[in-house]
Amino acid sequence: MRVINRQLERRIDEIEERFPILKERRDQHAGTMSGGQQRMVEIGRTLMAEPTMLLVDEPTAGLDPEERVRFRNLLSDLAGDRIVILSTHIVSDAEAVANRIAVIHQGHLLVRGAFGEGDRLYRLGPGQPAAEDTQLIRSAN
Repeated sequence: MRVINRQLERRIDEIEERFPILKERRDQHAGTMSGGQQRMVEIGRTLMAEPTMLLVDEPTAGLDPEERVRFRNLLSDLAGDRIVILSTHIVSDAEAVANRIAVIHQGHLLVRGAFGEGDRLYRLGPGQPAAEDTQLIRSAN
């Protein structure tokens, strides 16, 4: 039992290192925290299992601008050692976090591509990459 407790304590310490705000609020009930702090609790709890992939749905919805930036930075950091799949309609969040993007509309994959390639995204199906693809992405929010 002591080995398990030591492993658990080690994981908690690692997560608190990554999320200093959680260490400061360790004894605070999550329901009394801000929306961004609650999302960090959720991510921290998920990281306890050491997942190789995270799927997050609209993670910055309802956050104030400062918390949105902090949370986007956190997701970018987490993507360094695991796959992070982000579902969002906020294009600036996708641009800040993702290095690859796919646009899905009503269950159909419309566009896929990689940021950093001149924001040129490729329409699936026959034809050449279309200039309107970038406009589609930019106007998606």
